Amino acid sequence: METGAGIVDVLPLSDGDGRITRARVAMGEPRFRAAEVPVRIPEGEKGFRIDITQSQLDIINITSRDIVAGYPVIVGGYSFRITCVSMGNPHAVAFVDAPVDEVPLELVGPLVENHSLFPDRVNFHIVNVLGRNSLRARTWERGAGLTLACGT
Repeated sequence: METGAGIVDVLPLSDGDGRITRARVAMGEPRFRAAEVPVRIPEGEKGFRIDITQSQLDIINITSRDIVAGYPVIVGGYSFRITCVSMGNPHAVAFVDAPVDEVPLELVGPLVENHSLFPDRVNFHIVNVLGRNSLRARTWERGAGLTLACGT
């Protein structure tokens, strides 16, 4: 499939009676370097690294501004620690303790999307870690708004 970010391989997946119900997409490797997202951390500030152990997050300060993870952002009176990644388009992910349904994404989504950190705007995801292999997320897609999922 040809996308704005390049060509990706798509494998249709069917249910038991042969109907195509899902698809698996080979999107390539995520890119975390700030310049590749892109995200611009102000001079003199540091990025952060997040280690996820089961459903717990430990935030560890690192000295590089190259990778943006666990970076503090305050918008609309809400405080988030965002991790930035690109899969051909920019994403900011906030791991939160509150249930994702309780975060007013319709309020904070456009504020993060248009934040000065993101020269090309950004998709914003709020995420609960439910377990080692389980997440619950809500998505604000740049240019589209609140959505059930972004294309990525």
